[in-house]
Amino acid sequence: MPLVVSSAAARRAAILGGRHTVVGARLDDKQAGHEQVRVTLAGHPSLSNDASSLVGGSELPLVADTVPSSSDEHRTCHWAETAFLMMAEFVGFAILSFPHAYATMGWVLGLAATLFVGLAYLYTSLVLWDLCLRHPESKSVCDIGKILCGKYGASGLAFTASLFVQNSIGIHVNLGGKFFQDIMNGKSVGISPQILGGLIATFLCLLCSLPRTLKVMSRFAMAAVASTIACVVLAMVFIAKQGGPVNSSGQNEDSAIVAIAKDSTIVFSPWPSPDANFRDIMVAFLGIAFAFIGQITLPSFISEMKDPRDFPKALYLSSFVQYSLFITFAVFMYKHIGLRDMTTITIGSLGKTQLIICFSLLLPSLIILGSLYATVTGLFILNKLESRISKKRTKNIVWVVIITLLWGLAFTISQVIPQFDALLAFVGALFDGFFGWVYWGVAWFRMRQADIRKRVPRVWGPKMDVMLGVVNMVIILIGLGLFLGVGAWASSTYLDDLENNKN
Repeated sequence: MPLVVSSAAARRAAILGGRHTVVGARLDDKQAGHEQVRVTLAGHPSLSNDASSLVGGSELPLVADTVPSSSDEHRTCHWAETAFLMMAEFVGFAILSFPHAYATMGWVLGLAATLFVGLAYLYTSLVLWDLCLRHPESKSVCDIGKILCGKYGASGLAFTASLFVQNSIGIHVNLGGKFFQDIMNGKSVGISPQILGGLIATFLCLLCSLPRTLKVMSRFAMAAVASTIACVVLAMVFIAKQGGPVNSSGQNEDSAIVAIAKDSTIVFSPWPSPDANFRDIMVAFLGIAFAFIGQITLPSFISEMKDPRDFPKALYLSSFVQYSLFITFAVFMYKHIGLRDMTTITIGSLGKTQLIICFSLLLPSLIILGSLYATVTGLFILNKLESRISKKRTKNIVWVVIITLLWGLAFTISQVIPQFDALLAFVGALFDGFFGWVYWGVAWFRMRQADIRKRVPRVWGPKMDVMLGVVNMVIILIGLGLFLGVGAWASSTYLDDLENNKN
């Protein structure tokens, strides 16, 4: 009598994770790097089997008690620690752009964009998790790029790595410079305040990037999440106590949709700003989308989890926190500041003392999040060089050199594109198009193809497979058309206009 896994249990595990998680077929036929894996079949006692003959090679659905890995000593993170790493990545500086995006798009479109991109992030993260279970030797999104490209894996790795290294650490330096400029009111101290702030942010981020393990970074991440939440809450308290932005310009009573404040009329509209064109709305949307670009670090987080099957727990916990904060902060600040006085970085509407307090609370998150991205990027580079490094001392020196070069690149990017919203839009268009959408639509089709080729039974039925096929094709088209097409056009023309106005 054939042994089967309960389809109901397997379907629940595909969404919620846990011990009934089915590990599907590998995308390639190479089984190198797999270790012994224990497999439970339909409640039978655990059996010790060779992973190479089981993972993706059997016609029976398999549930791994221990997901195979290439280096288990590196798996040190509990799912709760992974959740804090994810929260630190998401609940960071990007939240400061949400009220400005809502003011440009109107709060109706702003909410719709947040929910749309957020749901897409949840789904694509589960697809990514499925792929990482099939290929537990993957330690970064660059390894994923290599796997997805099959026989052109070397090219896929090089392309992904080039995007990965350039991704977003420059924004952390940019934001540090922007705050110093606001606090000093643009006054020079022998050097531009934006350059000085960027140099200070670069140095602090470099120091915090020196620890090499994500378990250590997870401890920092808890502090980052706490400081960001404190900053957001205090900003809302300050703006409510002020009764509006500093030096509020007010609005005419003839404005279309208004909310009456104590001493002024503040526009709080569900519809796009009258002055906003399609390009401005698209730039605002890209700023929202950037906050959900976290798939780029998820393979690294999953590779260091004690039990990768628990990843959905971390995903849902971190997502609940970030969605709640994003929406609450965006709507509250827009309602109290209004359309006309909204600044690109929202806390710029606070008084100078309040601005300094909020920035001081945000600074740990700014530094730790930047350090997190640099650590993930540095680990990828170090892993590629590891076979050529024999001594631990040499490895430490190489690590310091890698981190220093990365932050040097970050500072350069922050000076080339000094406008915060323009840099957010550019990164959101180029990198989120690939890392947020295209990669994971392609990954689903590659995994389904591998399951069919190796006759691995479906977790979902044929009808659901057809529906998911349509969904993933739409995901690919959105990444290529909306982000890499329209988004790249909007961000580039927006940046050109900013440069022309500056000159």
